[in-house]
Amino acid sequence: MADQVKRELKRLQQGKATGPDNVCPRVLRACADQLSRVLQRLFNLSLCLEKVPVLWKTSCLVLVPKKGRPSVLNDYRPVALTSHVMKALERLVLSHLRPLVSSSLDTLQFAYQPNVGVKDAIIYMLQRAYSHLDKAGNGHLLYKKGQSRLYFLRRLRSFNVCSKMLHMFYHSVVVSAIFYAVVCWGSGIRAVDSNRLNKLIRRASSVIGSGLDPLEVVAERTMVSKPEAIMDNVSHPLYDMLVEMKSTFSNRLIHPWCDRERYRRSFLPSAIRLYNASTLRLGRGNIDSDLFLD
Repeated sequence: MADQVKRELKRLQQGKATGPDNVCPRVLRACADQLSRVLQRLFNLSLCLEKVPVLWKTSCLVLVPKKGRPSVLNDYRPVALTSHVMKALERLVLSHLRPLVSSSLDTLQFAYQPNVGVKDAIIYMLQRAYSHLDKAGNGHLLYKKGQSRLYFLRRLRSFNVCSKMLHMFYHSVVVSAIFYAVVCWGSGIRAVDSNRLNKLIRRASSVIGSGLDPLEVVAERTMVSKPEAIMDNVSHPLYDMLVEMKSTFSNRLIHPWCDRERYRRSFLPSAIRLYNASTLRLGRGNIDSDLFLD
């Protein structure tokens, strides 16, 4: 146990500020050989009595300026300084608890894991996203699902089901397969996949006996309505971002800067372009109606 305490004391960073107990980590690290047995007794006594000294669980809140000349409270970053002795005890307890719960941890947990952090989470997320987007079979999967739903639509027509019921079946069953999450991939779909899905829609249109909106129209309509829904929901994660993009001179949204074509064709930039175009058309329509009324 004394060797474990010594190892944890040696791991302390010398440049860190002291906590409320005013014990400097430089002293703990330099005197690790002499203090290891003393702290071992204190740690064991604290665990046996199930009590922690007040100074060990107290923190000092220090405001660190974010910029050179802070003027408001938001210009400061609060930093809590805790006891370095308590940090050593926490690491010792963690070293005993981790083997007991490691088998129950989620494989996708990146926090509080050794040699794993935020960078690893970002790398994993981007790898999964890019590898999924790079697959050529995504559009093919949607096409196969749409074909299977279209089969049932044809079967219904063979039983002389009325056109109204066929139309309801298409919008409730077939559309969910063809346009699944179209707001996410509608702007970046390949031309080959788009043509195949539109071909499927035309087949469904011939079965129903009435015209149906193609993929581009549905994707545009969905992507235009999404920014409006986000800006109407203050709890949405993208609410603050879209509100900051609002123009002070019109109802348009400021288009984000795009260095890469992949980002330019992603949801947010594409949705903003479509939203601005629809706003412009709506404004022109209002002007024309005003002129007509005059």
